[in-house]
Amino acid sequence: VMRDYQLLAEACQRAGKARMEGHAYYKQGELLAVNKETLPQSAKYFKKYLNICRRLNDLQGEAKALNCIGIAHQEIGGTEHLQHALEYHRQHSEISDAAGIFIANTNMGLIYGQLDNWSRAIEHHKQALQYAVRAGDRQAESLALANLGLMGRSQGDLNTAKVCMERHLELAHTLSDETAAVQANEQLGLLAVEKGEWNEAAKLLTQAMDLSSRQNDQRKSNELKGLIGVVTGNLKMEEHIRTLARNMGAKVEKKARKTAQEDPAH
Repeated sequence: VMRDYQLLAEACQRAGKARMEGHAYYKQGELLAVNKETLPQSAKYFKKYLNICRRLNDLQGEAKALNCIGIAHQEIGGTEHLQHALEYHRQHSEISDAAGIFIANTNMGLIYGQLDNWSRAIEHHKQALQYAVRAGDRQAESLALANLGLMGRSQGDLNTAKVCMERHLELAHTLSDETAAVQANEQLGLLAVEKGEWNEAAKLLTQAMDLSSRQNDQRKSNELKGLIGVVTGNLKMEEHIRTLARNMGAKVEKKARKTAQEDPAH
């Protein structure tokens, strides 16, 4: 198939059919992007497609090419490629509609997170949320909220993380998106763990486990089952400590009463 598109690109170039030539380059890039080994080569073909789109003043094609090149560099990874990815996503955001700007900012937020630049990551996820709302895309809004919630939790801003994840869960129910609901319940459960709210954590993680079981996601279900075991263990330990404290308090009080009865002067 790759060879067929190569021949098509050459034929279109000779015939002066630039749009078809560009399409052939795009398809070659798409084929190469599937495998990690050929991923670096895909960017070369996406760039050829980009050049033709710019020559034809095809803004929609240009936006698609910029996004593909950015993602290719993003998936290759490493600081140098991530910096290249940021530049292409930035260019993508400058020529796109609201939906494209959401995608570009989401990608930039993820990259800055990989580079440990949390303030820039949060800034781009906030912009992604704004454009998702502007585009009226609830699926995109849900994703942006999930990313902001994860960022908030990683930075210790548990209240912001909770607000974002609760709205993410609400949208997941509205959209009947069970995968998002699993993620939201799990993250809210982990936030409850960090606050020491063991009962709430157990309830939320159990809801996430039940949903993942319904989706036949055995790996996630088992992972959550393990978490629930840890939470239940902490809950029992906390109850045991409270019981010991109550018993100890009762013994101290009883001893104090006995002392007072034996020594009326006090």
